[in-house]
Amino acid sequence: MADVVKQERPLTEKMVAILNFLAANEGDHFTSEIAESMDGVTEKQLSPVCTTLVGRGFIAKGEKGVKKVIDKKGLEVTREYNRYHITEAGLEALNQVA
Repeated sequence: MADVVKQERPLTEKMVAILNFLAANEGDHFTSEIAESMDGVTEKQLSPVCTTLVGRGFIAKGEKGVKKVIDKKGLEVTREYNRYHITEAGLEALNQVA
């Protein structure tokens, strides 16, 4: 059997936008903050992209943060959410795209 070599897929436009945002804004950020910086992109669209970037080592989860949100019943509730920051590998990947 031949050995299968897994190739890294190139960074998508959303991945590059997330990396650019995190590189330009020090500290940990919610996906909602990142989405606000991108036209026509929602937090729900970015969550799986952030998961992929964490898996590739380009971003890391920071301390969780707490936000007040409106639940399905219309009630204000407090929930805990992941926050992210860029890693050295993410900065290197971003430099290779530029």
